[in-house]
Amino acid sequence: MFLFAQSIHAANLENLAVQARDFGPAGLSTIAVPPVTGVSASEGAAKSVRQADYQFEIKPLPTVPSSRADIEKGLLNLYKNDIPTELLENEILRSQEFQDQVYNTLNAQAGKKWPVAITERRLAGNFVKETTVRFPSLIQRPDGHASNMVVARIYEPAVQDQNCDIKYPTTIILHHILNEVELIENIAKAIAPGIVSKPAIVVVLHMPHYGLRRQGNEQFLTSNMVDFRKNVLQLILDAHMLRNYMETRENVDTKNISLSGISLGSVLGLTVGAFDQGFTKYGFLVGGVDMANILMNRVRSSPDSEVAVALKDLNPDEASLRKELATSDSMTWLHRYQGKKMFILSATRDNIVDYNNSVVPMLKLLRLQGNDVQHRLNDDTHSPSGSAIKKLQTVFLPLIKFIVEKQSGTEAYCFAQSY
Repeated sequence: MFLFAQSIHAANLENLAVQARDFGPAGLSTIAVPPVTGVSASEGAAKSVRQADYQFEIKPLPTVPSSRADIEKGLLNLYKNDIPTELLENEILRSQEFQDQVYNTLNAQAGKKWPVAITERRLAGNFVKETTVRFPSLIQRPDGHASNMVVARIYEPAVQDQNCDIKYPTTIILHHILNEVELIENIAKAIAPGIVSKPAIVVVLHMPHYGLRRQGNEQFLTSNMVDFRKNVLQLILDAHMLRNYMETRENVDTKNISLSGISLGSVLGLTVGAFDQGFTKYGFLVGGVDMANILMNRVRSSPDSEVAVALKDLNPDEASLRKELATSDSMTWLHRYQGKKMFILSATRDNIVDYNNSVVPMLKLLRLQGNDVQHRLNDDTHSPSGSAIKKLQTVFLPLIKFIVEKQSGTEAYCFAQSY
């Protein structure tokens, strides 16, 4: 499932073991914060390396919790108004509990100074600076689990005139389902210095159980739906805290920080962004609502896929899976997008994200709620065809333009002079 790079490798997804004791009934009230240390870059991989430790303040979500009526409306939209009264009531209660976990876990730590370790290196050619940041997640698993530490890589222009005070448009991007975070990092390296457009800062968040947060065979997507919902909860909190940190960096344009995602990162990103309305823009590639339909499309089209393997213990049908996923499905929470600037890219021949089921209702609701939605429909499949350059041009370039728009001419001139 999910992303043009899936043809390169396949990923075997197994059950994720997260203990129930990791969560209180309404979220975590306290956590033991593990030490944070910088990680050295490998020899020969960088022109220079600098390590430092800082702190940033955890801020509450900028919007209040959704009302019961709004949650009910979202669930009715998800179920297309075809849901028994008893099931609807149960789904409302479970969705409220999920929301309480998000808010209560974050609010218990809001206002605290949080440790962050920073490692910087300049990549070959000295055009891009890569900064790796690490800080403790608000979700802590036993025995020093790799996902306890949030890891993100920041890519930004490395060369800048000292007389220029540039603040760059910035995006936090959520990656696809395959455990190949470095593919998205490579794209970020091309975006940051302005090779394909104006320069920007691109932040690649290693989602729980991916990349440097991977431990053993544990995966984000799992047949254990309780664990899956906990992973979604953790992702919401991690992305919010990462935005809190990014707002402290001097060269970040805090009035132009976007959340973006591709494929699974887009499907989950719609939920992440619904809760964190502190981003100024939202850009999502080949994603949509109704996660159950999306996952089952992948299972049906490819019975040996990573999604089919992950869900094999459930032996799910679409209706039962929707019931399990409703509390974290973006359609349930889509009402939270109000007056935002958004970019949605879809594919006409996408056999995973059904256009009529997962995209059209989403676009209609987002526009009715006063969002400024740009929509691009590519004549392609979920996994774009053609060369890497074509994929960059047809999938990522429209997103990049959306991210960097409104950058001033002075900034572009200042950047050009630095060369």
